[in-house]
Amino acid sequence: MASRAIGPEDRLLKKEDLLAIWDLFGTIDVRKKNFYGIFWHGMRFVSAWIWSIQGRHPMNLEPLGEPENGVSYFRQYIPFSSSSGEEAEGAVSLLLERILLPEGVRERLSIRNFSRVKRSLQVVLAMDSDFADMFEVRGFVSSIDLPRKVERVFRDGVLSFSCQGKDGIVRESVISFGGGHPAVVSSAGKEVRWTITIPPGEECCVETVLALVETRSIPLHSVHEPELSPESFSSVLKKMRKNNLDELEKWPVLKTDNPILSASYDRACKDMDMLFTGGFEGKVPYAGLPWFSTFFGRDAIITAYSILWARPDIALNVLKYLEKRQATEIDPFRASQPGKILHEERSGELSNLLEIPFGRYYGSIDSTPLFIVLACEYYQRTGDEKILASLWPSIEKALFWIDQYGLDPVSQFLIYSASSDGGLINQGWKDSADSVFHADGSLAKHPIALIEVQGYLYWAWSMLAPLAEKFGALSLSKSLKKRAKRLKENVINKFWIPEYNMFAMAIDGAGKPCVIKSSNPGHLLLTGILPRNLARRLAKTLLDPELFSGWGVRTLAKGAARYNPVSYHNGSIWPHDNGLILAGMSRMGFIKELKTLSSAYLDGISMFKDYRLPELICGFDRQDFAGPVLYPTSCSPQAWSVASLFLLIRSMTGELFEKGRFVHKGRFFLPPGVESLEILGVKGADRALISS
Repeated sequence: MASRAIGPEDRLLKKEDLLAIWDLFGTIDVRKKNFYGIFWHGMRFVSAWIWSIQGRHPMNLEPLGEPENGVSYFRQYIPFSSSSGEEAEGAVSLLLERILLPEGVRERLSIRNFSRVKRSLQVVLAMDSDFADMFEVRGFVSSIDLPRKVERVFRDGVLSFSCQGKDGIVRESVISFGGGHPAVVSSAGKEVRWTITIPPGEECCVETVLALVETRSIPLHSVHEPELSPESFSSVLKKMRKNNLDELEKWPVLKTDNPILSASYDRACKDMDMLFTGGFEGKVPYAGLPWFSTFFGRDAIITAYSILWARPDIALNVLKYLEKRQATEIDPFRASQPGKILHEERSGELSNLLEIPFGRYYGSIDSTPLFIVLACEYYQRTGDEKILASLWPSIEKALFWIDQYGLDPVSQFLIYSASSDGGLINQGWKDSADSVFHADGSLAKHPIALIEVQGYLYWAWSMLAPLAEKFGALSLSKSLKKRAKRLKENVINKFWIPEYNMFAMAIDGAGKPCVIKSSNPGHLLLTGILPRNLARRLAKTLLDPELFSGWGVRTLAKGAARYNPVSYHNGSIWPHDNGLILAGMSRMGFIKELKTLSSAYLDGISMFKDYRLPELICGFDRQDFAGPVLYPTSCSPQAWSVASLFLLIRSMTGELFEKGRFVHKGRFFLPPGVESLEILGVKGADRALISS
């Protein structure tokens, strides 16, 4: 794969290319110096950014107020005392403000002297850049000589960290300073100091601007240096607040008597806005912070589907983004085959050098059928025939891939085989190397047919069949109906395990089912593939104590081989997984099960900081700890976890759209603790969505 060409338009950071850094800074404990830093295009441009005062190193930046989307406040009162002890603690206060701007990040540190005497302070900002690729941070051993050669130059009040990668790209972290007090840089170029004197009752401010730069074939330090805007910080802050409010107004308004649900919805809208990234192509959701600050096909599709009732524009953006990147050639290294839908896209140094295949990678078995599902669901939500017609060629290409490359010619199940070129071994949403196995713990032989993927394929075929007829493709419509019916029969005959009241997780290459109780079959409830009697039995099994922890459905049942509540996919609890199960229970009308699972879901939200759902939590029983146990390296926020709340809300209202027409289905259900729910401003709805 050729490296991405970088032109003048790439020379300075664009706001749409960078996730809201304030949140990344605010959630990392700088006291432990466990600092992930700032990642952009898969590279770590800043690996340390730590303020300190008077030798107190580092400052404890704990927010005392509610952070705003795109703007965050951190307050910490530093208790200075006079030598005589006459001065009260907290005589000097600090306020750190950070704003994400088109040119980078702007910060202001305000120091207020509340004492009756003049104060002289030394302010220190320690920083460094190592330009590590995200995969190196995660443990990948590359062929690059480490550590990289980083040049540190302080010139004309600007500090620059720069490194030329083996891919020919020069990467720079450029920091300028302001505030009327000259900065002194340490000999190593990693520390900036200000000596500040503040009269009684007055305030002094120090400002910084950080710009992240990528260039090709340009000498180091020759790029345009960032300048502090002549516009005041307060004026910039005011504009940013207005921009954030404008974005929030695109979301429907939720009114409820439940304060937890109200607060979590407000947080979810802000987090989704933060994770939306994109320029002229339209905003699409990046997967999550800090590990997956990039585009993932499966994640984006499920996120777009989850919020479809509230923001259909995001689904359209995702469809167009994926259409543009649909595979056109056979490339085993990138798992690319004609018609296949993208799994992942990165542009870091290792991707550019082809040390890893994830520059534009197609190694997922479910992105392609889910692309068809999202296109069909978008049409049902909006009734936009022109868009569906424009997507039709890509839908046909996706069908071609399914027929020519995805389906097993014998079983007619959608299958995948392990990558031999450094890609993913397992290519469903549970993509850990050990996530598909048999009851005795032995790993499944490839190729593998996952149960939920067969449900997605049925969903795609059954939804597309009537639309194909509408577009005059009568033979295709008839074929899709027949194939969907046959697939349904085969899934029930081959995957159903009567003694477990459960479907096998998968069928391996030897035709042997993986007889394991897992959350995978729960997705079938949403796809329409199950007869009601089996769906009812499955829903009940999902809530058995082996699978249901009290906080949600585990990925794997307690007692199963390889079960570990602190594993990534073998016993943990994922909000998006539970959200799809909730939506499936809603579709099937299983009110009792729906109330149990939704109650656990909302109880969990009440325990999370800022009512933000993380990527996943550990699978311990609810009675084991006072609250949900966070997974050690969970992303927060994570797009499809945040979006799962929208699936719950949709289940509450019982409202549907059919071919763009708002259809009132009446009250569906309300979880315990929620007495009323009203949603205003839903695009295409001629009245409020109400459950009460």
